[in-house]
Amino acid sequence: MKRWLVGIMLACGVMMLLSACGEKSKTPLTYIDMVHSTDLSAELNENVKLGISEQELVTQAGKPERTLNNGRVFMFMYENYQYSSLDNVVLAYSPGPALATAKGAKLGATKESVEKLYGNSFYTRDGAIGYIDKDKRLALEFAVKDDRVAAITLSSLKLYE
Repeated sequence: MKRWLVGIMLACGVMMLLSACGEKSKTPLTYIDMVHSTDLSAELNENVKLGISEQELVTQAGKPERTLNNGRVFMFMYENYQYSSLDNVVLAYSPGPALATAKGAKLGATKESVEKLYGNSFYTRDGAIGYIDKDKRLALEFAVKDDRVAAITLSSLKLYE
């Protein structure tokens, strides 16, 4: 069961990031002027900061269990987090099944519960709902399948520029 859930989480995370890199795809930047800013500063991982190099990630987090490279985005998979880098800079991560966001959203949560935790100022794209912190330049996206959170990704808006 755990491997199945991790597989779904990784697949959703990969799909979200791959869609972010497509030229014609809408990204969080598409919606930045359509939603109010949501403070996402508590969501930042205290152990590994966004914006570090891939080498710094491996130095801080250790050797990853798995890696995946689609040509543009490189992913480092650990037990509790999946980190994504672009041009050797870590710009996004997804928490694993055992973890929750700072406000308590977890994989399997309902879309309605996420809205209660984070508010109504969200955008929707490609089966996900997202929140933007305009000051910190972050996006928090919840991939939703059958009204349940299938993946969670916190990313720097630099990923979409």
